[in-house]
Amino acid sequence: MQLAFDQRLKRDVAIKRVLKGAAGAGLVPEAQAVSRLQHPNIVSLHDAFSEDEADVLVFEFVAGETLSALIKRRKGPAAVPKSLNPV
Repeated sequence: MQLAFDQRLKRDVAIKRVLKGAAGAGLVPEAQAVSRLQHPNIVSLHDAFSEDEADVLVFEFVAGETLSALIKRRKGPAAVPKSLNPV
């Protein structure tokens, strides 16, 4: 994921860009699945498109500690309640 700024709507977004072929079938199945989800602990998908040789997903940006940083800091997996409802 990469932080970007949506110039049109004036907001921060998170971009996931994967080269076609690098992820098998691409991101279309992931985009379709994520677009159906609505939950406070799941980021919203704003857009999905193909660009050059990559598929791109644009998600809402949520500030905070990443899951990988949490795991490194704790030196192991996080407890389920902490994972589901981060502070």
